[in-house]
Amino acid sequence: MLAAVSVLLYGPWLRVEHISIFGAGAHDEILIQRAIKEELAGARTWPIPKRNILFFSASMAVQTLRKKFPIIETADIEKKIPNAVHIIIKKRSLFGIICFTSTPVDEFQAAVVSEREPEPCGYIDAHGIVYDEAPSSSGYLISKITVEGHALVIGEQAVDRKTIEQM
Repeated sequence: MLAAVSVLLYGPWLRVEHISIFGAGAHDEILIQRAIKEELAGARTWPIPKRNILFFSASMAVQTLRKKFPIIETADIEKKIPNAVHIIIKKRSLFGIICFTSTPVDEFQAAVVSEREPEPCGYIDAHGIVYDEAPSSSGYLISKITVEGHALVIGEQAVDRKTIEQM
């Protein structure tokens, strides 16, 4: 009986060997593969290995991916017995750029070009979540929001949905 359990836990038949990623670019796919392989390393609780497909936690892997890659809006992970995992990624869509300044600005100031010191800026999606650093830009092709007194925090909501809908 113990031998059967050992084979089930540690045998190669149920070890995650194939990770397929859909919806990410080639560069992001490599980084996501690496993050999932790190998630699979080690043991969940001794002696249960994380690499065993029966004990692989899709929800924990989704949390890890969303924390490491704020550009990921959703990630669906499907376990395929005996040894594969399929990951479907939906990236955030660009809504605009948000820049943070210590200089007072009007409440609804957007797409403003100024001669101030460079501001920390980030790309935001339609939910107001900052998902990557961005250069400060000018012009009318991309909405630019300037906010007073905040810090740029990747992965956090910087603007509420109501403000974005008013734009």
